[in-house]
Amino acid sequence: MLRQNGFQTITAASVENALVIIFNEKIDVLIIEVKLPGNSFLTFCQSIRNGEIESIPPDILIIVCSGIWENMQNALCREAGVDVFFYKPLDAELLLDCLKTKNRSLHIT
Repeated sequence: MLRQNGFQTITAASVENALVIIFNEKIDVLIIEVKLPGNSFLTFCQSIRNGEIESIPPDILIIVCSGIWENMQNALCREAGVDVFFYKPLDAELLLDCLKTKNRSLHIT
């Protein structure tokens, strides 16, 4: 769906794989699955927001997707610096709007 709408995408199989990609590619937006294997995606998001990953701007748009969502996860994600939450199945139109406008105020839980 993203490619069909003009977005270039790169897929990472784990947090560690994502770090390798980030060091080698220019990334404008991160879309992260809650169950991304490897180190905690929350730690990953916090590291980005704290400026600990030099090759990625700390203000990058971070979108998290999950098929299972709990209020506690929601609060933890917000603390980690996640901008937008999508519950699966994703609403394609809302996701596309979020990506095109980089809307950080959209919180779907």
